[in-house]
Amino acid sequence: MQRSEWENFIKGNEDILRRLPDKIATSWHICYQKNVKPYMVKPKEHVSIMELTTRQNQNQALIRLAQKEVLAYNRTGVPSSFLYVLTDQEGTILWRKGDETLQKYANHIGFKEGSNWSESAAGTNAIGLALRTEDSEFISLE
Repeated sequence: MQRSEWENFIKGNEDILRRLPDKIATSWHICYQKNVKPYMVKPKEHVSIMELTTRQNQNQALIRLAQKEVLAYNRTGVPSSFLYVLTDQEGTILWRKGDETLQKYANHIGFKEGSNWSESAAGTNAIGLALRTEDSEFISLE
């Protein structure tokens, strides 16, 4: 998936979508309809600190469960360079934990608590796809 393919798609070349996995092609249609570039580097939506706190309070049991699971995994001794993320049903990151270097990079691209990673807010990405498909997702730029 190249940016040039997106550019050709928005110029009317629908043939490009046939070469993409169905879930990506659908995401590109959604992005096109919402006037969002699928290759956005930073999301365009963030909630306020007050709204984030409200959402975190509403999802406190889920956040505690995620924290417990991450702690249990980290105790296995398996070396990891992961960034664990929990979003709400709208794609807003409620909690994140992980490798310090990854967190710094994530901050740089706006991948932090309070940012929205739905397809309509951040383009084609694994979180947005997972929300739409209700399944685990992985995206590679290759």
